[in-house]
Amino acid sequence: MRTTILSILLIVSIAAVGGSEAKPRCGRGLPACSNNRCCSADGYCGAGVNFCRLGCQTEFGRCRKPPRVPDAPPPVETPPPSNQRPERPRGGGPAKIIYSCTVPGTVAITFDDGPAKRTPELLDVLARYPDVRVTFFVNGNNYVNAALPEYQAIIARAFNSGHQIASHTFQHKDLATLSDTDIQDQMISNDDVIYSATGRVPRYMRPPYGSTDADSLAALGALGYVVTNWGVDTRDWADNDAEKSADEFEKALAKGPSNTFIALAHDTVESTAADLMDLVIPLIRQSNLRMVTIAECLGDSHPYL
Repeated sequence: MRTTILSILLIVSIAAVGGSEAKPRCGRGLPACSNNRCCSADGYCGAGVNFCRLGCQTEFGRCRKPPRVPDAPPPVETPPPSNQRPERPRGGGPAKIIYSCTVPGTVAITFDDGPAKRTPELLDVLARYPDVRVTFFVNGNNYVNAALPEYQAIIARAFNSGHQIASHTFQHKDLATLSDTDIQDQMISNDDVIYSATGRVPRYMRPPYGSTDADSLAALGALGYVVTNWGVDTRDWADNDAEKSADEFEKALAKGPSNTFIALAHDTVESTAADLMDLVIPLIRQSNLRMVTIAECLGDSHPYL
């Protein structure tokens, strides 16, 4: 019996060490963590609460709250809301899908599927980087009912912080499977939710799953939407691992400063809301790129009707 217990303890010990050794070591007499990682109390580099919070060693890596950037640009100015809601255009030509930024030196980080319970945590992180602007593609009724007061307040907070609010349809349905009438219902219903929170009607949208066909693009164009997908997929929806998502940014940045990309992430994902921005914002700054809204990265000063 004693031999069996010792054998089990030995196996557990080996497994624990093997899992830890997958992470670089840090601490006294060892290199500091690279790529803006944290040095945990146990002396391992990584991201997330196990590395960046209780016991985090500030002298060997980042800890939970990076320094605030002192000089922030003024908030993006949008026209004040009128007393009458703008009418959505009708009868335009088919929309074209946009995959990347056109303004040199810019990238656009975007978040789909919110608002969500984790969105305020992401907004807290972004507040530490007042020069960074992102875009939220929101749903009216996907993970939550965004017409409820608590979620209206989240959308309003993001908007008032200078971030762009765009449409991701009302119920996150595949537009390539819907009729023109159903597409119009999805889009106008979501306009209602966004207008209620912000007093603005969005011009920009992203189709769920990035899925469109000729008919849906014709329907979106007829309603005057600018259709934007992405060039960099963080795959946070599959992995829920901020370090893996940050690797996708590093791959894009390795292509050089001329790669002005649009990145896809999700504020519904725990690791993204809590940790991803603290990892990737310093990396993007090192490449001398500005993080702006979708409209800004396309040179468009009118993100709303």
